[in-house]
Amino acid sequence: MFLHFSPALAPASARLGEQLAQVFPGLPMVAVGRGDEPGMMLAALRMGVRDFIDLRDPPADAMAVVRRLMVPREQVRAVESARRARLWRCSARGPASA
Repeated sequence: MFLHFSPALAPASARLGEQLAQVFPGLPMVAVGRGDEPGMMLAALRMGVRDFIDLRDPPADAMAVVRRLMVPREQVRAVESARRARLWRCSARGPASA
């Protein structure tokens, strides 16, 4: 799960991350933001993320994080859900630049 940590979205991202960690304790969570905003990195670390993708870094750095977290297809097991739920996609978008 990628969580966007910017000044406007950090509180909501932290709450979402905490809720996801309770429901899906093994879910890898990656914070995305700017490394020159130390408060955002600190909020992400306090929430429990282990990886932080700095938006100023080259795309290859982000790809390295994603590849490290990927599980080979042959290691994925089918899981029977004890409950039925709808799948929702959450996304946030910052203000458009002019």
